Amino acid sequence: MRLNDETGATFNPNAFDYRATWNADLARIDMHLISTRAQVVHVGGQGIRFDADEPIHVSAARKYSAESLAALARSAGWSVATRHSDPDDRISVAVLTPHD
Repeated sequence: MRLNDETGATFNPNAFDYRATWNADLARIDMHLISTRAQVVHVGGQGIRFDADEPIHVSAARKYSAESLAALARSAGWSVATRHSDPDDRISVAVLTPHD
């Protein structure tokens, strides 16, 4: 675990489960680590207490439709030059160019 390697933290990867949930209101996937038991993890010389089933929010990934991505890009001064998607249009990569 990177945090352990780089900071000397004492996270036990086997003491956490991973959970990803879809937040439809925000069009976002939220990723959490869930403590599988009551435990104390040391980080930066401090003990952090976790209860069983307590989550740590580790990341979020926003999801955009082709239209909402184009609108967001325009609002920031960019245009979608090309967009490549999987056959079901669930995941895509867009190439943006500065908007003239």
